[in-house]
Amino acid sequence: MGLLPRRLSRTNFNYSSFGIHLLQYKTLICVFWTLLLIFSAASAENQASDTPCTQSDILELTEMAATSTVAAAASKVATRSVKWVRNTQKNRQWGGYIKVVDPDYKDVDPFIFLVHHEHSFEPGAIEGFSAHPHRGFETVTYVLDGGFDHADSRGNKGRYGAGDVQWLTTGSGVLHSEMFVTKKKEISYFDGFQLWLNLPKKDKMVTPSYQMLWKKDIPVARVPGGAGGMVEVVIIAGQVGDVKSTVQKSVPLSYLHVKLPPKTSFSYPTPQEHNAFLYVKEGSVNVGQTDKKSKIDSAQYAVLAHDGDSFQVFNDSEDTPAELLFFEGKPYNEPFAHRGPFVMNTDEE
Repeated sequence: MGLLPRRLSRTNFNYSSFGIHLLQYKTLICVFWTLLLIFSAASAENQASDTPCTQSDILELTEMAATSTVAAAASKVATRSVKWVRNTQKNRQWGGYIKVVDPDYKDVDPFIFLVHHEHSFEPGAIEGFSAHPHRGFETVTYVLDGGFDHADSRGNKGRYGAGDVQWLTTGSGVLHSEMFVTKKKEISYFDGFQLWLNLPKKDKMVTPSYQMLWKKDIPVARVPGGAGGMVEVVIIAGQVGDVKSTVQKSVPLSYLHVKLPPKTSFSYPTPQEHNAFLYVKEGSVNVGQTDKKSKIDSAQYAVLAHDGDSFQVFNDSEDTPAELLFFEGKPYNEPFAHRGPFVMNTDEE
C-alpha cells in the first residue's frame, strides 16, 4: 500500500518442577513411616529412633511443596508488561488520516509495520494506490468499512469489503493496484488496516499467492470478560479457546481484533519468546498485571516485554467501549533489509 515509513529454542532445566517432585517424594516417605508407626505393634519409643522424619517434618515439607507448586504455576502464567508506548505517525489524506504503526523491527519481528486508514471520499472520487510492486513479504489487508478493488500482474482481480481480509504473499514479486470503492452520488467512507508481515529467507522467492478470508468464514470468539459482560474477538490468525483460524502462515503467530465493553478484560497465552505488540483503535486500555498496568490510548501502540507468557488487557472505563488489534509471533531472527516496497535479507538482494 502507498504510504511507507521513513526507515527501512533453547532448553531450560525446570528447577521448580524438580523441587516439587523431590519434596513430594520425601513427604510420601514421611507419611509412609508415620502410618507404619500407627499400625505397628512395636513401642513408639523404639520406633522413634528409626523414623526418618517427625510429624512436624511432614507438615513443613507439605507446606513447602504447596508453596513451590503455587510459585511454579504462577511463573507459567506470568502476565507480560509493556516495554514502551508510542504515538502513531498521523498523516492527513483523503478526508481523514493515515496512521502508521512503525516500531523497531527487532522488537516486533516477524511483523514489519501496520497502517490504519480512515477516509471519506467525495461523490465520484477515484482514489487509491495505482500499480506498484512488492517482493519478499506478505500484506494482510483487513477492511472494516468500505472496500477495495484489487488487480495484479498475474491476472487476478476482484472486490472485497467490510469484514473481509486479503492475505497476499508477494514472494518473488507482484505488481498490483488497490483502489478504494467509492459511490458516484454519495460520500464514501473507508476504515481498515494493512499489516506488512515478513517472510523467512527460504520463502522470499516463492510464487505469489492469495488467501481470501471472507467475513462469513472468519471465526469469532466470545469469551467472559468479567463484570462488563462478554468480549468479542475476531480471529484473523491464531486460536482463542476452541475457536481457531484456518489461515496458512509461514510462522506461528496471532492477529486478533479484540472488542472490550466497559469494565471487561481479556487474557491470551503469549509465549515469552514471541514478539508482541498492540494498537488501540478506539477508547483506552490498560495492559499488564493488575497492580502494574500501563495505559494505552486511542491511536497509540505498545510493544510487550519478554517477562511472561500471557497478554492481559483491561477496559477500566465505566461507559466507553474499547477496541484493539493484538499481534504476537515467533521471530525469524534473520538479517532484515527493507527498501521501499521490497523486503529482503541483505542490501544487495
